[in-house]
Amino acid sequence: MNASIKPSMLMAHLVPALLITTSTQAAEIPAGPTPQIPNEAEAVGPGPFPNTSVTAVSYQVDASNVTEHGGFDKDEVIFRLEGQGPIPWTLSHYGQAMVSPRIGPADEATSTLNIGREPFDIVYKGNGYLWENDKTYWSPVAAAWRPHPSVGVLLGTIRKNGQAWNDGQPPFHGLLSTPLSSSNGPGYSMVDGSFGKGDMEVLTDKAGNASFASIDFSLAWFPFDQGWTAGYVASPSPDWQEGEWLDPAYRSADLPEEMTDLLKWTRAFATWAVPGHFTLPGVHSLNDGMLFITSVASTFSRGMLIAPAPRANGDGWDIWGRMDIESDPLYQEEANLDFAFVYIPYSADRLIGGHVRGTDGAVLQGKGTYTMKRVSTGEYELQIPQKTGEDGMLLLQATGRHRINGRESEASSRDFFSYEETTPGVFRIQSRYYQSEDSFPLEDSDFYLAWVDFRTPLAPPGSIPLPDPPAIAQQPQPVVVQQGEPASFSVSATGEGTLAYQWQREGEDLAGAQTSILTLSSTTASDGGSYRVLVSNEGGVTTSAAANLTVHTPPVITSQPVGVDLSSGDLLRLSVTATGTGPFSYQWQFNQTPLSTQTAATLEIAAVSLGEAGQYRVMVTSPGGTVTSASAVVTVQPIQVANPPAILTHPASQSLAPGVTLELKVTATGEGPLHYRWQFNGFNIPGASQDSFTLGDAQPADSGDYQVVVSNAGGSVTSEVAQVKIVEGPSILQGPVSQTVQTGQQMVLSVEASGTPPLNYQWRYQGFNIPGARGSTFQIDSVQLIDAGTYQVVVSDASGAQVQSLPALLEVVTEPVNTSRITSVQLSDGGLLIQWEAKEGRVLQAKARLEDAIWRDIPGSEGQSESRQALLGNATFYRLLDR
Repeated sequence: MNASIKPSMLMAHLVPALLITTSTQAAEIPAGPTPQIPNEAEAVGPGPFPNTSVTAVSYQVDASNVTEHGGFDKDEVIFRLEGQGPIPWTLSHYGQAMVSPRIGPADEATSTLNIGREPFDIVYKGNGYLWENDKTYWSPVAAAWRPHPSVGVLLGTIRKNGQAWNDGQPPFHGLLSTPLSSSNGPGYSMVDGSFGKGDMEVLTDKAGNASFASIDFSLAWFPFDQGWTAGYVASPSPDWQEGEWLDPAYRSADLPEEMTDLLKWTRAFATWAVPGHFTLPGVHSLNDGMLFITSVASTFSRGMLIAPAPRANGDGWDIWGRMDIESDPLYQEEANLDFAFVYIPYSADRLIGGHVRGTDGAVLQGKGTYTMKRVSTGEYELQIPQKTGEDGMLLLQATGRHRINGRESEASSRDFFSYEETTPGVFRIQSRYYQSEDSFPLEDSDFYLAWVDFRTPLAPPGSIPLPDPPAIAQQPQPVVVQQGEPASFSVSATGEGTLAYQWQREGEDLAGAQTSILTLSSTTASDGGSYRVLVSNEGGVTTSAAANLTVHTPPVITSQPVGVDLSSGDLLRLSVTATGTGPFSYQWQFNQTPLSTQTAATLEIAAVSLGEAGQYRVMVTSPGGTVTSASAVVTVQPIQVANPPAILTHPASQSLAPGVTLELKVTATGEGPLHYRWQFNGFNIPGASQDSFTLGDAQPADSGDYQVVVSNAGGSVTSEVAQVKIVEGPSILQGPVSQTVQTGQQMVLSVEASGTPPLNYQWRYQGFNIPGARGSTFQIDSVQLIDAGTYQVVVSDASGAQVQSLPALLEVVTEPVNTSRITSVQLSDGGLLIQWEAKEGRVLQAKARLEDAIWRDIPGSEGQSESRQALLGNATFYRLLDR
C-alpha cells in the first residue's frame, strides 16, 4: 500500500464502500436526526450522519509561531490533517489546548482547506467568535456533526514522543482527554440536528503541569449504533459504592440501564473509593478483549491518568484514576473519575492489535499481522505490513500495575503512552511513568494496542458482510518514452465482486481514467511523474505501488556559442546551454570535424593558435535526441615576430597500392614553437599535429589532396598540395629466379607482370637502381665476381602504382657449373630415396649446413643412379658432382 494518500482522495473512493456498509445494515442502524439548517443565505447542512462506521483522524499541530504562551494567542496555532477516514473530519475551533473536532462535513475538500489557513477562518476571542477572513457566519468547517456522548465514544492518543516549541521550555510530554459540555466550536447536534456550540471537546495537556499543550494527536470515533459496547461512567462519591452512568442515554444498547452490577468502587488502597472493579457480562478480561478508557472530566486544562488493569483470574478490570498534577505517592488525593470506555473484543472484524507485555514486548493476546519488539526500557517498535501513518492511527492504553510504598495492594498503571512514526511504516511507542510533577522517566508497562485504519477500520464481530479489499497481482511498471509517443500503464488485481479503478498522477485523480489500463496517446513533458491506481470493491480500496513515467524531451539550446576575436596564444572559451531531459553529452566540432578532447558544455583551448581560427559548433545529445548549435566564428590575429614560418620541403605527391603505408612529411623554419595541422581535402585531420603524417594500410578512399598548415605566433603558411593516389597497381606473375653462374658466362633475369599498360620496369642491384635497366629482362654478358648479390625489379603502370619483385640471388663461381640434376626425391621404406642420371665420375655429396665449407661424398654413390639415406631429423643438403 502506498502511504501518500490525500484526504480528499480517500473520500472520493471510500464513500461508495461506506454507503454499501450502511445499506447492508440499514435495518439495524437508525438514521440520524434531520439537520436544522439556519435560515441564512450561506447556511448548508452537514454530510451523512456518522453512526455507521468507526472513523479516525490524525492532526498535526504547529505552535512554532506562538509568542505569548499564556493561552491568549491560540489563533497562531496551525492545524493540519495528516490522514483521515473513511468518514472525513474537520475542526470548527481550536486553541493551544482545546480542540473542537467535527465529523462528516458537507464539503470535505473545502473544509480541509479551511483547516490549513493561517490565521484560521474561525477564531475565538474572549467569549465569542470572529470570522477572521470573510466575516461571515458560515464556514465549511461548521457544516459538520458535533460528537455527542449519547451517540458514541471519542478516544484519542498523543502522536508525538515529546514536543518543544520556541517558549524556552524543555520538551514536554502530552496527555489527552475528551471533556464533555465544554466545546466552543459550532456544528450540528447529533441529538436533534440543531446548529450551535457545545458537546464534546479534545483537551491536550502537559503532563505534570496545569498548562496548555500544542502537540500532534489522533482520534477515533466509535458509534454505539454500529454495535460497540461502550459508555460513560460517573465519578464515585463517598455516598455510594456502585457505579453509575453519567447519563442513562450515554451508553450502548447492549448495556443495562443501571450499572450497579458492572462497577463496584472500593477503599482497598486509598482514602477515596478506588480502585473500581469493572466487569462486562460474559467477558474474560484476559482472553476475550481490551478495555480502552479516556477521561471525560470537564475540568479545564486538567488531564487525567486513568487506566484499567485486567485481573489475574480474568474477572474484569481494576480501574484507577487521578489528576495529572497530583504527585501524592499514596493515591490519597481526590480524583474526578468521570470516564468513557470502549470494549474491543479480540474477535472484532479487521482488528490489528492486542495485549502487549511491557517487559519484553510479547503479545499476550491479540489478532492481526504485525511485529512488536521492545527496543529499550519503555520503548517499543511496531510495524504493520504495508501500513504507514497516512493509512491509520494507533489507540494505546496502559494496563500495568505498580506497588506503592511497599503496600501489598498494587495500583494500576501510572504510565501514559504516546507514539510517533520515526520512518515510514515504523512506529515508536513510548511508556512513561508519572514519578513526580516534573519527572516522567521511561518505564516498561503492559498495554493494549489497536490499529484504526483510515480506509477499512475495525468493526464489531460479524458486523461487516463485506469481502476483503482487492489484492493487486501485478503492479504498474515504470515507463520511459520520447515526447509525443504514447505511454501505457496497467494493473492486474483480484477480488470479490466488481472491481473499480481510479488512476492518479502525483496523488490526484485523472478524469476518465477508470479502467485497469491507463493510456496516454501523445505524451508531453508535463505528463511525467508518479502514477498509481486505486482498486476498490465493496470491501475497501487497495492502492498500487507507484510507477514513474519518464518523458524524454529533445534538447533545446537556450544559449548559443558566440564567436570571438583573439590573438595567438589567448585563451579560447566557448559555451552552450541546453534544456530538456538529461543527462546531456557534448561534442564540439572545428570546421565540422569532431574535437576528441572537447566533450563538455564549455570548450577551452588554453593557447589558441592561428591554425585554430575557424568555425566552432557543438552537438548536444540527450535521451530525447540531438541538436546542433549555430556556428561561432573564431578569428585569431598573429603576434608580430621576427621569423614567421616558412616551408622548406613540401609534402610529395604519391601513388600507392592498397594496404601500403602512406607517409607525408614537411620541413619548415620559423620562430618556435611551430604548430602543424594536416588537412585532407580541405578538412583538418584529427590528431595530425606533427611535422609528418603517417597512415597505415592506405585504401582507395584515402586518395585525395593532402596539405599542412604550419603556424607560429607570427603567422601561418600552407604547404603545396600533395596528391595521393591509392589504386590497384601491377602484379608480378613470375619473378626473377636465383642463379649460380661461372665467371665469364652470361646471366639473364626476367620478370612477367600484369597491369594497366604501359608497364615500366626498373631493375635494382642491392637496392639501387641499375641505370638503363628498364626492360622486362636484364642480362650481363660476362659475369664477374663483383656482380654477385641480390637483384629486384620494380614494375609500375600508367596510374603510377608500382610493385617490387622478391629478390633473386646471383652466385658467381670460378669453377665450371655443375649441370647435373637430381631427378627424384621420395620417401621409401622409412628412408629417403634420391635418384639421378648415372654417369661415370658422378657422385652424390651432402653437408648439414650450407655455410659449411666442405661437401662430403656419400659412400657407394659414385657412378650410381640412386642412393637411400636415413632420415635423422635434421636438415641435410645434397648435390651431384661430376669429376
